[in-house]
Amino acid sequence: MRKTLITLMALAGVAMGAESVDLLATFTSSDKSKDQTWEDYSAELPEGPLTLTFTGMTITDGTKNGSYSEASPGNQFTTSIRPNANVCHGGSPASYTLNFTVSNVGEELIDINVITFHTFLYSASGNGHAYNNFAETAFNCELAYGADYGTTFESTHECPAAVLSTTNGTLDVQFSLGDKFVSLGAGEQCNFAVTFSKEKGNGSFIGLSGATFNIIPEPATATLSLLALAGLAARRRRK
Repeated sequence: MRKTLITLMALAGVAMGAESVDLLATFTSSDKSKDQTWEDYSAELPEGPLTLTFTGMTITDGTKNGSYSEASPGNQFTTSIRPNANVCHGGSPASYTLNFTVSNVGEELIDINVITFHTFLYSASGNGHAYNNFAETAFNCELAYGADYGTTFESTHECPAAVLSTTNGTLDVQFSLGDKFVSLGAGEQCNFAVTFSKEKGNGSFIGLSGATFNIIPEPATATLSLLALAGLAARRRRK
């Protein structure tokens, strides 16, 4: 009995001690031209509990003056999401909001604790900033999610010329959700919206190559059953 009790407690302890995992969603577009729409977008995740589906995109101010095309898409992440909104243009800035849904297709409850968007800045010709020797820029990013998108986080990102030249305009935008983490049971989903808008700069389009979700699997029914069995075994042993 003692050996059985130890085994049950060990198994339950392993399940209870689940560690966080990073899942990278790689964004792609079936249209490599400046005329991309959200219907062209898809996201590939490793086999696991999450799926991501794009549901819409809104571009403000109608600033859509990119000149890259299918035949000449430039050198910057040509298969990724490249909304044609010049969010850091000195004269007529725009912004865009991208909507997507994250679903838990697994059998366990999971918590999403950190979301990191992998962004890149590029010119109207589809080239990275280093290629065009662009000056510094800055942009705002807002993440909204939940019922009626009621939970929001905001951040501003400075991109000095030196950084742009060494990273070719790539930048990770990370949101640590803290006590506002997203908890998804089996079959549940959550709606998200991410918005990019100008703070300062000139000639900057902002694209997305992907997003990383930091998740923590929570104890499933099987784990709770193990704990219950361990408790019963301990009770019987005391009797």
